[in-house]
Amino acid sequence: MRTPMTILKELWTGEVEDQQNVSTYQYVIDLREQIEETCALAKEQLDETQKKNSKYYNRRGRNRELQQGDLVLLLLPTERNKLTLSCRGPFTVVSKVAKLVALTTKSKWHRQRLRPFISTC
Repeated sequence: MRTPMTILKELWTGEVEDQQNVSTYQYVIDLREQIEETCALAKEQLDETQKKNSKYYNRRGRNRELQQGDLVLLLLPTERNKLTLSCRGPFTVVSKVAKLVALTTKSKWHRQRLRPFISTC
C-alpha cells in the first residue's frame, strides 16, 4: 500500500513520471472519500447496534414516576458487602429534577435507586 509519505518520497527522488503527479493527487482524494464512506457506514452500524442493545437492556425496566410528597425506599449497599443492596427508609420525596429525586435538601438520588413504599398496615 502506498502511503502519502511514500508518494512524496517517490516524487522527490524522481522515481515517478510526471503523469503520476496527477494520479497521486487523485489517489489521495479517492482515499479520503473511501475513509469518509467507511466512517459513515460504521456510524450507521453503531446506531443500529445501540438501538438493539438498549431495547434488550431496557426490556425489564420500569418507568418510576415519583411526585413530591411520595414515600420511597432507597436502595443502598450493605455495610458488610458493597455489592449487595438493601432498602432503607421510608423517605419523603422533597423535589424532583430530571432523573434525580431529592429526599432531603442536601441529598439527591437517581430514580432507579428508589422504590415506591407500600404500607402493609
